[in-house]
Amino acid sequence: MNSRIACVLVALVGILIPCVPHAQSKEAPVPENLAGAISKVTPGSTIVNAKEVDATACQPVGDSPGLVHADFNGDGRQDYAVLLKTSVSKKETVWQGKSLREARFSFVLFLDDGTGGYRARVVRRYADFVPTAVVIDPQPAGKVRHRETHKHIRVPNPAVMLSFCEKSATTYYLVGDKIRSIPIAD
Repeated sequence: MNSRIACVLVALVGILIPCVPHAQSKEAPVPENLAGAISKVTPGSTIVNAKEVDATACQPVGDSPGLVHADFNGDGRQDYAVLLKTSVSKKETVWQGKSLREARFSFVLFLDDGTGGYRARVVRRYADFVPTAVVIDPQPAGKVRHRETHKHIRVPNPAVMLSFCEKSATTYYLVGDKIRSIPIAD
């Protein structure tokens, strides 16, 4: 499901959080210390960029669909959520007129440790294709409606939505040191 559809769903079901378009408005520069932390967690990986996203499935695609920053744990420091492409097969598959290559991805939170470094928290690893139909979007703190229970859950700090465009979306957030998830769209 793309974020524009999610915004419509949010409006229809009465969730009290505003929708934010895909990531930042420009391709965000990656701080050197974050780049170092990424290479420690997944050597050779790259942050998913707009050219690697299926613009038909995820329209509109922002400039930084694989990088979001906010204070995810409420400690007053800038943290990052990153969608990483960790490997890509050389073998191409043609499906519905599209040339695809199988790839491996990791969705990782990098929490500022207060000493100039980051503590990495791998949220999810999965296989998909390039171009991918997966993006991350920032989500403000507030109430989020659970897709299955229809109950509102209070998210205390900014969060990140992982969207499998035209399929599903889940909001991930921190409570203390634990990563929690709320399925928000199917």
